[in-house]
Amino acid sequence: MPALRAKSEKLTPYLRYLLERSPNFGKKFDIITPRQLEAHGCQLSIVVHENAKKVQDALCAAGATCDYREPNVIRAAPTPLYNTFHECWRFARIFESCLTAQ
Repeated sequence: MPALRAKSEKLTPYLRYLLERSPNFGKKFDIITPRQLEAHGCQLSIVVHENAKKVQDALCAAGATCDYREPNVIRAAPTPLYNTFHECWRFARIFESCLTAQ
């Protein structure tokens, strides 16, 4: 378990870092999950300001696994047991393309 938590403490901040580098961060979306590691698990809650459900549908169609919470939150959970850093990078790329397509 300590190894999984250690990976989680790197994986989730890495996904946050990738998403925050987007030119759309703060404009088309924000992250509402607290930044402090001890305040959250492995998921990030992403508020999409417009067409959130369409973005979610596009993510799923592109093969990204995440869930949707009304009215406009997409939750991505880079789970340390199953996910890799490359998959976080891939999710960020897919997310960006889904945002710009809307």
